[in-house]
Formats: sequence, structure tokens, C-alpha cells
Amino acid sequence: MMKEYSKLTITQPDSMAKVTNESGRVLAFYSAGDQSANQPASSDSNQSDSTERHSQPAQWQQDQLVVTTQTRGGSATRTYELSPDGKHLYLTTRIENPRLSQLVIIRFVYDPIKPSE
Repeated sequence: MMKEYSKLTITQPDSMAKVTNESGRVLAFYSAGDQSANQPASSDSNQSDSTERHSQPAQWQQDQLVVTTQTRGGSATRTYELSPDGKHLYLTTRIENPRLSQLVIIRFVYDPIKPSE
């Protein structure tokens, strides 16, 4: 799992935002112009498919891009946001499940790289 999150690519053309992981899987997709693109996919959302129709729907909450998925008996919420100085990307995952004794929070901090790297 860690390798999948070792590198994220974020594209934001026009009124869209897309986050993909190291293997090219779309983790979040938001399109302000097409609300149907932000609806949950009718097929298995865990599919390793890089097209938007299989991605998780995202929504903007102030300056954060938020994706919530239902898991077996609980939910996982991923929040993407810039650090206050704008030099890092924070990815915070909150996992809630009644089978767990407490809330699980995982936070990744990403540094920007040049497009050629």
C-alpha cells in the first residue's frame, strides 16, 4: 500500500481536479461542470482503472479536496490540502469502523517535484 501512495500526480485543468497514484489509479476526481462525474461509480470503485468513471467522487470543502468511501462496516475519508506555506501537500486519511477500538488517522506529507523527475 505504501508504494501506491509514494507519488501522487495532481492535474487541475479548467474546473476539474484529478489525483492519481504511482500506478496511475485515479484516487479522486472532481468536475464542477459535470455533476454526474462526481456521482459514485456504478461499478466496483476498488477497481484499478485510471478512468474518471471508476474514480472516487470528490468535493471541495473550503480549501480541501475531500473523498469519502464506504468500507466494510465503516468509512474512509481522504483529505487533500496544501500546507499553510503552500510548499507541501497533506493527505490525511481517517478510517472509522465500529470493529476498531478507535479512529485511525494516517497522514502523508508530499514535497513537490519537477515534472521531469
